[in-house]
Amino acid sequence: MGAGLKPAPTGARVLAVLGMHRSGTSMLVGTLQEAGVHLGKVFSDPIKHNRKGLLEPKAVLYMQEDLFRANGGSWREPPANPRWEPLHVAVRELFVESMQGHALWGFKDPRTLFTYEAWKAALPGLQPVGIFRHPLPVAASLHRRNELPMDEGMAIWRRYNERLLEIHAAAPFPVIEFVPDPHAMRANLARLVAALDLPRQPDPSELEFFDEQIPAAPPEADALPGPVADLYARLVAVSL
Repeated sequence: MGAGLKPAPTGARVLAVLGMHRSGTSMLVGTLQEAGVHLGKVFSDPIKHNRKGLLEPKAVLYMQEDLFRANGGSWREPPANPRWEPLHVAVRELFVESMQGHALWGFKDPRTLFTYEAWKAALPGLQPVGIFRHPLPVAASLHRRNELPMDEGMAIWRRYNERLLEIHAAAPFPVIEFVPDPHAMRANLARLVAALDLPRQPDPSELEFFDEQIPAAPPEADALPGPVADLYARLVAVSL
């Protein structure tokens, strides 16, 4: 059992949204909430670069930020196998306990891609749900938000999405692409909700959390570096 944490009560279904920063993870978890997944206390206030809020649990976000720092990393340079200290385990345990009584709950924080095994050990029934986005708009978004050079943003995109595929290869799970066409994006979200067999199955047109202005433009036609193009193609191949 991961770092001494007892498993969640039998019967609880837990979803973990996995995906790179600026790739639609908030949109996805907001849609899951709309379909009946309990999220608990999350960041829901609009912020400059996320108009509908991050929808990340405060305890998980702050704990995983500290976990990365304690292992000499950051969201830009995530540690491959972070060592969990007792404080991190305690915060995780309290977070899980806060979800007691909910038969279906979930959470998201992009850092979970690098802490997934520890969460899986603590929650054996944990079910991942993945999302990815074309690397160019992700890198462009990181450039606007964090003033990162495009090549650095592309490298971070590659690191996170390699992890996404690594976890998927070990035990496949539903993955969708964050696409610029709002009608196609609504269809992707509805397809995912159906694949997960969630309590509420809204028609694509009824998805209220989805903001059609977010995927505002398709990626530019610039050529991608070979390894990045190959990785993107592999993500597309496993998506719903």
